[in-house]
Amino acid sequence: MDNNIELFCQILSKETGITFPVSRYSFVSNRLSTLFEKYKCHDIAGLMAKGKADVRLRIDMLNVLTTNETWFFRHPEQFTILKNHVIPELLAKKKDKVINIWSAGCSIGAELYSILITLLETISESANVRINLLGSDISSDAINIAKKGIYDSRDLRMTDRAYIQKYFDKIDESTYKIKDELKTNVTFEFLNLLETWPPRTFDIIFCRNTMIYFNEDSKNLVVSKLFKALELNGYFFTSANEQIDLNEEKYGIQKIFLENDVVYQKCKSLSSACELYFNTPSDLLKATNHLRRNAYNFQFGNPSKLKNSNNVRCIIIRASDFEKIIRFLSFNGIEITRSICIKR
Repeated sequence: MDNNIELFCQILSKETGITFPVSRYSFVSNRLSTLFEKYKCHDIAGLMAKGKADVRLRIDMLNVLTTNETWFFRHPEQFTILKNHVIPELLAKKKDKVINIWSAGCSIGAELYSILITLLETISESANVRINLLGSDISSDAINIAKKGIYDSRDLRMTDRAYIQKYFDKIDESTYKIKDELKTNVTFEFLNLLETWPPRTFDIIFCRNTMIYFNEDSKNLVVSKLFKALELNGYFFTSANEQIDLNEEKYGIQKIFLENDVVYQKCKSLSSACELYFNTPSDLLKATNHLRRNAYNFQFGNPSKLKNSNNVRCIIIRASDFEKIIRFLSFNGIEITRSICIKR
């Protein structure tokens, strides 16, 4: 094994959080070799030596190593959640009618523009809502593509044809450009998630398919920073393969099941909730399946007042939802053996 590759990957992980296993070292080596001629280097050791004083070289190394495979409306269930649940709830609670959204690790901008299109399809012009969207990425090449807003048909393969006609200008048979007037709502910037951020807060943060290659320490650090940047009652979206272990008491974050998917909400404003207990694990499974399919909010929790309780038989719901959920479960023949109101 090339010791220079191992050293490079160690430095990369420390500075960016991006981790490559030994099985991917050949990928790293092949990608970096494409820079040898441009920077007049013979090997990776030469690239690392020059990179200490050459910011452009360090950026180029990141660009060749970060894959920006993405497309519009990736993970469509989450855009359904955004449209049917998150946006209506935020508008009902917010007094200033300003929604701030961050796509952290936005890649070429497909995610951020998908969010914008979803908002435009959800919020009427008469509502007089101001939308501010920020997209950031560690790849400067990806940010440049996002700013231009030009995409091929493959990037739009999951996009409704009506949306393409409404929000894009057609350049040729396979190339489309996001309409210029939509760009007034968005800002893109180069940002390393492990470094210091400007003091900003957001109502919604998307960070999907970004922490896949992070080591556990870097992932935990970034997640804690993202939660701190989230407004009270704000929502955090991540991908299914990036499910996070969270300290609810520390961050005030709860896991919510909607549209057969999971989102997170900063919820310390909840004054009370209810723990629901079931007679058997089978009853618990039936209850959670019904609640998910019908878009009720709940989370699994640790029983707060019952000693020697089986944690898996307890779920937590909002106190305000208690009556309708009890009726709903009873209608579906699911028995609740005990309920306890708790302070949050």
